Amino acid sequence: QDITEDDINEIYNIETFSLPPALIASTQITKEWYDYNPFTIIGARDKETQKLVGFIHTIPVTDEYYEQIRSGNFDDTKISLDNIRQYDMQGFYKLYLSSFCIHPKYNATQAFGLIYTEFIDFLLALATERGIFISHIIADGATQKGATLCKHIGMQKVQNS
Repeated sequence: QDITEDDINEIYNIETFSLPPALIASTQITKEWYDYNPFTIIGARDKETQKLVGFIHTIPVTDEYYEQIRSGNFDDTKISLDNIRQYDMQGFYKLYLSSFCIHPKYNATQAFGLIYTEFIDFLLALATERGIFISHIIADGATQKGATLCKHIGMQKVQNS
């Protein structure tokens, strides 16, 4: 299901429960990223209200920006479109896992599992249907929950941001 402008506003609201304000991109920037590459956000909705309750935001980035993230010297709230790739050519891509947030009211639900499964399915579809392969995934893990998630899925810490 497409992400709407209301969803982008809800993404911002959900992030305020999980992230320090300095780590939250404006709704305008998030919309610009999504408009440029509409495959950057995968969300889960409440079945009754259809309101977005959680999401994963991943951005395919240029090799140069990947190295900047890896160095720890970057501001992910202001990624320019020049640093974002579209899924428009077969080959290998580097992916920045920008955020993975669930509204606190839905922490004890299936939202996390649904989003995680959709993300894996998305990666498989990119590979099988488009010949697009993710060679590297990087995340900041700026919060304790983020760092724990990164550790549990086998990511290695390379730098403090």
